[in-house]
This record gives sequence, structure tokens and C-alpha cells, in this order.
Amino acid sequence: MYRVCEAAGEIAGRFWRQHPALFYALGMLLGVQAALQRALYGFQTEQLILILPLGLLAFPLFLPAAMRSEGIHKRVILMLVIACTSFFYVEYTYRFPRLPPEGLDGLAQIEIHALSSSRTPFAKTWTYKGNLVAFKTTQEGALPKTWEGGGETLARNLPFRLSLPQNESTIRPKADRDYIVRARLKEITPGNYRLSPHKNMPWQSIQGTYSLAEQRFWAKTQLSAYIHRQIHGQAKANFLAGIATGDFDDRQLSVELSRFGLQHIMAISGFHFGIIAAILGFFLRFAFPKKYTPFVLIGLLTAYFLFLGCGPSIMRAWITIVVLLMGYIGQRQSFALNSLGLALLIVLFIDPLQCQNLGFQFSFLITAAILLFYSPCAKGLQYLWRKRSLSQMVDMTWIDQHGYLLLIFIKQALALAIAVNLIAFPMTLYIFHKFPWLSLAYNLFFPFLVSFAMLLLLLALASSVCLPPLADLLHALNNAYTGFLLNFVYNTPTSFDFYFRVSSFAFPLYMLYMCLVFAGGVVVRHRMEQRDESLAEFAFL
Repeated sequence: MYRVCEAAGEIAGRFWRQHPALFYALGMLLGVQAALQRALYGFQTEQLILILPLGLLAFPLFLPAAMRSEGIHKRVILMLVIACTSFFYVEYTYRFPRLPPEGLDGLAQIEIHALSSSRTPFAKTWTYKGNLVAFKTTQEGALPKTWEGGGETLARNLPFRLSLPQNESTIRPKADRDYIVRARLKEITPGNYRLSPHKNMPWQSIQGTYSLAEQRFWAKTQLSAYIHRQIHGQAKANFLAGIATGDFDDRQLSVELSRFGLQHIMAISGFHFGIIAAILGFFLRFAFPKKYTPFVLIGLLTAYFLFLGCGPSIMRAWITIVVLLMGYIGQRQSFALNSLGLALLIVLFIDPLQCQNLGFQFSFLITAAILLFYSPCAKGLQYLWRKRSLSQMVDMTWIDQHGYLLLIFIKQALALAIAVNLIAFPMTLYIFHKFPWLSLAYNLFFPFLVSFAMLLLLLALASSVCLPPLADLLHALNNAYTGFLLNFVYNTPTSFDFYFRVSSFAFPLYMLYMCLVFAGGVVVRHRMEQRDESLAEFAFL
């Protein structure tokens, strides 16, 4: 037992010393989540299980082996301070109202962060999303006549959604400023609210405010229209416009992708940013000196980030890549998990309520799973596919060489799938209570095939400026390729749809699983680092 405690302390001390940003970010996340649970649900017995991650984080650091690590006790204290500060910050900044089922009328001050055109089976609507700065109503529940004359501030700094019909009688207010709106506030789910503006009541704009949402909507609309002019077929054009802008407005396509667990294709994330960064980085090397390439790449990725908007997965991917490039510029080693922690800190600092977002949870947890488990899974699969040396590959025939390269790709895809599904499988069961078995197969190849469609689209967009004939050729090629790609989605018989279903997944069990899996990943990572260090020392001798 003593040896186990010593080993746990040593592993924890070393891991958190290497990844301080991730350590502090998890402290902030626990503080924010505790405050939100108290505000939305009260301190229920079930929610006390949130103490488990804090204990798993901090307890090994109090063991003697960890305390011998330089400065580790200061980091523990700082992490606890960050957790407490985050708790009280959320308590002070946000106010969640208790509303009657039918909602409540009042005056709303809104900041618009995103505007989109949504389509339902019955009508088209304009959808505004943003921050409900404040919502005022009188104590009697009557509608205040002016903002200054409003009574009690019932809600503060909450996410909202607002929809307006697209018809000739509705004039859409521009999304480039803040407004005061007479509306009814209704709670859809805990912490999520919908505003229903009163008909024929003008929105009062607030002077001196500004938002990029209107310009972003215009730019996305122009890009989507261009893609629809170049790509023949509504489904193919919708798919390419969706992966370019992050806005999918094709319900049928969304349903089909969800059959195979491919919903992540519809969300701009590290997958998209990584592909775009790789493509841009490759071509920028021919246009700029090597030392200037990272600066230009950061500028282009930042412009793309502003174009897409500040979604949690988008912000996480952008911050992670920028940190990696800044480390390259400064010739400093950067740990991917530490960069992930820095992204988590920044996202929570900007908007702590993002931790309630499913996209936030999937993005950060699955990225952490890939960073922790991909290498161990890849090494484990070497027992099935023994690694060949360069001399052995040279001696192979041409067919054997290509076959071996195909096996390497399959091994990497399997390792990635195992790493992802260690977290995605229980998360999907906990949230949706079912898991499509076809997703295990489709996620091995479909995202890889999508990367070629993105490459062709990016090359065509770049060529349209200087070589329009080449752009037309690339669009025609992408049109045929995307049709081939979507055949895997639309033409798979529903008789192949099999699901693993559960009636319920208890929250304490889910939290315990997550803690134990990630703790196991830290241990496995530590063992691999020790073995690599031993091999390096042996090679040096």
C-alpha cells in the first residue's frame, strides 16, 4: 500500500508539474460547475459527486512523494483559490430566474453574438443568439414602459435564443448592435432561455454598442451562395457550405449523419482547423520565408476564427493551434495537454456558462482522450501489426509497400477510434441513452474522406481569385467526389441501423467512470514516458 501511495504521488506530481495550465483550468471548471449546480438545481445529494474529481486531482498531491516535487504545494493552493474565486464569480455575475411555466413579460437588454437563417417544416425564421445582459420587470409582473422605469432585475448575463419569422411584414433588426426589447422570457431547459418579442413593438438600439454578428452573417451568406452556384445538387451544396461556415441548415442531412455518429462533422472543431492549418501551412512555405510563415498562418487562422464565431469547439481549436505556433516561433516546447488547459481557462474566463454546452463537453473531453490514449492504443496495436524498419520496407515489393502503408493507416484509424470511444461511448449513453454501432465503422474512414472535400473546396476558393478556369475544374471534381461521399450516408439501408441502448445511466457512475479512465490515462502516459527515457539513456550509453 505504501508503494502504491508513493507511486501515485510521484505520478501526480510529475504530470501536474508538466501541465500547470490544465491543472488550474480543472480547478476553475470545478468552481464554475459547482456554482451552476447550486444556482440551477440546489445542492442535491447526487451533485455532491462533483467532489470526486477534486479529490482525485488534489489527494495524490498531498502524498509524500508528490510533496517532494518542487513548488507542488503552491500549485495546489493556487488551484483551490482559482476554484473558490470561480465559484463566487459565477454567483455574483449571473442570475438565474425562477419563472412560471408560461414565462414572464418584461424588458430585455440583449447582446447579439450570432445570427442565422433557420428552416423548419412549416416556415423560415431569423434566429438570434447572444447574451441576455439583464431582464427587468415590475414586482407586480406588469410590463415596464421604459428601461429606467423598470423594476426588479430578474435575470442577468444569461444565454438566449430569439426567433423572428421571415416574411414581408417583418423587418429584421440588424445584428450589429445591442437592443432593448419588450419580450416574454421563458425557460426551455435549466439555464437556457427563449425570448419571444412582442409583435409590432420596435427594438430600441443602444448607442455606442457594436457586434460582428451582422458582418459575419453576411460573409457566411455570400460564401454559401457561391458554393451553391458552383456545386450542383442541394444536398452536396448544403454539405460543403456547412463544413465551410459551420452552419448546417439541412435537417435531412443532419438526421442521416446522426445515424452513423457523425454529428461532429457538422461542428467546426480541431478536425477542421487542423486540416485547414496543414493545407495553408504547406502552401505558405512556397510564398513566404520560413520564419514568417507561422505569423501569416496565425493571421489567416484568426481571420477564419472571426468568420466562424466564438463557439466553444471553435475557440478551443483556434487557441490550441495558436499556442502551438507561438511555441514554434519562440522555440519553446509546448505540451498539447497544457495547451488544451490554456484553451479551457480562456473559454471559461470569457463565458463560464459554456461548460453547460454539449459541444463544449464533447470537444474538450474527447480532445483530452485523444491526447492521453492515442499513443498507448497505437503502441498496443503493434502487437497485431509489427512495425517494420526502413531497411525491411525497402526490400519489400511495390505491392507489399503499399499494402503496409495501408495497414499503417488502418492501425492509426483504429487507435484513434479506440481513444475517442473510451469517452464518446459512455458520454453518448449518458446523454442520449443509445449508441449507433455503425459509428465505429464510419468514423474510421468518413472524416478522412471529408478532409479531401475540404482540400478541394479550399483550393477552388483560392484559385477563383487568380485562376477561374482551375477553380471551375476543382469545383466540378469536388461535385463528383462529394456525391460519392454522401452516398455512404444516404444509401445505407436502415436495416443496418443497430444501437446499444440503456434505459438510464446514473450520474455518479458516469462521473466515477470518467475519473478512473482519465486517471488510468495519466498512469499509462507516465509509464510510457519512463520507458522512453530508459530507452533514450540506453541508446546514449
